[in-house]
Amino acid sequence: MVLYVQWRAEGAQVRQVFGFLFGTFIGLAVGKYGQITFLFLVSSLGLHVAQIFVSTSVILAGIAAHLFKKRNQMMYGLVEVAFAAAFAFSISAGLSPEKVFLSQWAALVGCAYVVARGLNNFTDGQKQDQSPDRAAAIPFRTPAGSVASR
Repeated sequence: MVLYVQWRAEGAQVRQVFGFLFGTFIGLAVGKYGQITFLFLVSSLGLHVAQIFVSTSVILAGIAAHLFKKRNQMMYGLVEVAFAAAFAFSISAGLSPEKVFLSQWAALVGCAYVVARGLNNFTDGQKQDQSPDRAAAIPFRTPAGSVASR
């Protein structure tokens, strides 16, 4: 019983590190290769079809993110922070004293907001994992506050 709970906790830590690294990788890849990908889509499909494809992809990604958040809110929060960090670095790399755009600063403020939301989701996910209902769903584990856990 104790080994199972310990194994589950260690697995959660590995998943959190993996999620953070995956989110950082995807964020950097989109920041670096987004324009190249869009130009490829335009040359392959035409401008309007490429725009529809990008819009549909964004909607599908949002639905997938929602389902991912419902399944594991802690991991979702870590991925959210990783995306924000990757995009903040990507945006900051484009800053220069010669050309300062309000849109870049607005995007950096947006990244700060996404970091705050990600940390909030991580904290809410931790609370959710520690709830008695969630603990009762895990095999071989007694819920906190029960007679068997005293």
